[in-house]
Amino acid sequence: MIVVSDASPLHYLVLIRLDDLLPRLFREVIVPPAVLAELAHARAPERVRAWVNQLPPWVQTCRPQQVEPNLRLGPGETEAIALAQELRADLLLIDERRGAAIAKERGLAVIGVLGILELAAERRWIVLSNVLRDLQSTNCRISQQLIDAALARDRDRLK
Repeated sequence: MIVVSDASPLHYLVLIRLDDLLPRLFREVIVPPAVLAELAHARAPERVRAWVNQLPPWVQTCRPQQVEPNLRLGPGETEAIALAQELRADLLLIDERRGAAIAKERGLAVIGVLGILELAAERRWIVLSNVLRDLQSTNCRISQQLIDAALARDRDRLK
């Protein structure tokens, strides 16, 4: 399975100490250089900067051959979408609403941090309600409506 990631899902999974879910779910995740630059930025939390400075072996880096400059997205989203298209990725990890919409328009399958956590909860690797509390303690901007819907799906799965 070819999986490409934007910065946001990695950022939040690292913050809540659940980045180890990614190799369990997907074996390998490919990131473009602009995503690494965002994760290493001076304004990124120390935990995230430390993580990117010692990337785990399941993270591979790859530069897209061509980047479309007119998408009006950040460099990370732009490169991640371009790379996912070039590699014919099975999945793009992205949270930004506009970036996800553009990726879907281009035929890419997308999932964000909430979806990743739901996949882990389906496998009973995590307790979703606890992890979502941890996620909400960060600066992650997921609406309460989306969180409530995820918790409702989780309750239905557990029945």
